[in-house]
Amino acid sequence: MKNIIYQCNEEETDSENLHDFLLVKNLIGKRVIIEINNTILENNSDLKNIRINNNDIINIFSIVSGG
Repeated sequence: MKNIIYQCNEEETDSENLHDFLLVKNLIGKRVIIEINNTILENNSDLKNIRINNNDIINIFSIVSGG
C-alpha cells in the first residue's frame, strides 16, 4: 500500500503503475491530462511503465469538449 496525494487529497493505493491506477479510477480511454509530481505527461506516455511511489502527487484533468 502506498500513500499518495491525488487531486489534493491524501489517499492509499495498491496500484503499481499509472495504468492500473487509471483503471481503478475508471479513467482508461477517457480524454485526460495527467500530471505526476508537477510534470505533465505526454499523450503517448506508456502508463504501464510509470511506477507509483510513496508520496507521489497525482492530478488528473478531464477534457470536456463543447462550446
